[in-house]
Amino acid sequence: MGQKTRTPAGRSSLTWLWCLTLAAVLVMGAISLVRPMTTYKLLALDAGGFTIGWIGALYSLLPLFCIFYLGGRAQRAPSLKPLLIGGSVTVAAGSALLAVSGNIPMVALGTVVVGMGQLIFAIAGQATIARFAANNQLDLAFGWFTAGFSTGQMLGPIAGGVMLGEATTGAAGHADIDVTLWVGAAAAGAVLIILLAAGRIFRAPVPVAKEETTKEPESKPRLLQLLKVPKMPSYILASVALLAMVDMLMTFLPLLGEAAGVSPFWIGIPLAAGALAGLWGPAAPIWLACSLVLGSGAQQLVPQGKPQGKPPD
Repeated sequence: MGQKTRTPAGRSSLTWLWCLTLAAVLVMGAISLVRPMTTYKLLALDAGGFTIGWIGALYSLLPLFCIFYLGGRAQRAPSLKPLLIGGSVTVAAGSALLAVSGNIPMVALGTVVVGMGQLIFAIAGQATIARFAANNQLDLAFGWFTAGFSTGQMLGPIAGGVMLGEATTGAAGHADIDVTLWVGAAAAGAVLIILLAAGRIFRAPVPVAKEETTKEPESKPRLLQLLKVPKMPSYILASVALLAMVDMLMTFLPLLGEAAGVSPFWIGIPLAAGALAGLWGPAAPIWLACSLVLGSGAQQLVPQGKPQGKPPD
């Protein structure tokens, strides 16, 4: 009582799910394109590894303090389209800010904006599934939504590597970075067209009555209450570890590649491979991430110079 419940029958048409999945591909593709380009942008601004690291941390810092508010807002909203549009437009705005930024503080601000956009879109997308999917459609809907995210994560780094090519330094390299960031902004902005063309499919079939929400503050979930749920802390820890690995790869693999003389195109391939592995389950990208980290560390132990003298006969 007091909270709006999902209709067990769901919606007969899955048009909303296909629109949501396509939007997820574009938004996550834009984010996965923009985040490695942010590292190259910072390198072009002569930023060091420490600066790149703390700016990468800003991506998730502000969303950390807004997640409960946005979750409650999505639960109460009669229509989720404004939140979906807001998330995609925020990602586009942050990408555009990164493209025009000429100093490190502006890059940091653009990173925060993109992070907020991803959080808004992800919460709105999950709330859409919880609201419109029937009980027997939940696995299907969340599966397609996750597949859309993984597909975007796979396409973004490849597209960025192809557009950036070999050069990341000099005037030409700086211009290519900015153009690539603008492409990311355009991809996220294209979601606006999809959602506007979708009409009213993301609106709740029955408006939320005032009397239904009067008791909501009493049953509002709190962080401490969630942590008391059995096995919830371990699930949260596993999620944090996985996301930390993905963020480290997105942020520092371009830095490692630049130091080793590896072009952005080849850096995009392992980033895309990690997203592709995610389609087979959460353990796959963890295994791939560990392999990449161990492989890069082992490479430092191999002598890189040419052998001296002639080989024995």
